[in-house]
Amino acid sequence: MIHLHIPELMPDEFILGYLGRIGAANGIRRESELRSVLRQSYKRQNGLDSDGTLIEHLARATDLDTYHLACHHTLIPLYRAVASHLHDHMHGEPGDFGLLSAHAPRLMRYDLQLCPDCIREDINYLGFTFWRRSHQLPGIDWCQKHATALHSICNQSDL
Repeated sequence: MIHLHIPELMPDEFILGYLGRIGAANGIRRESELRSVLRQSYKRQNGLDSDGTLIEHLARATDLDTYHLACHHTLIPLYRAVASHLHDHMHGEPGDFGLLSAHAPRLMRYDLQLCPDCIREDINYLGFTFWRRSHQLPGIDWCQKHATALHSICNQSDL
């Protein structure tokens, strides 16, 4: 059994970037391996046979609820804006997770956006940096805080 070190989730931290930080903190470089470890831990700690979703795994690991994670750390609220058939569901409910596969191809960025000024501030203040959800929104190419252009990098499958 692997006991994972779970770093603190930062405000506006993009959930996929957070997954990478968990991997880095535990020496796990492959996303598939980290997802497998999280899934096994989730099943063991909850006494379940089902695998659950990534958001459920991370909610358990961070002691946050799926609603908070979905609203503040994913792009699900954006996807919900184009999915009128789920108007009565709360963010983070099981129906939301299908939105990622149904609507992501139309809205998904295939690069990651970063602000060099945010990175410098993070390193100086926190000692590390993280991916911001607000920088990953389609159509956003400027940092709201620093009023500077975001830089794009190619999204890799490894953490």
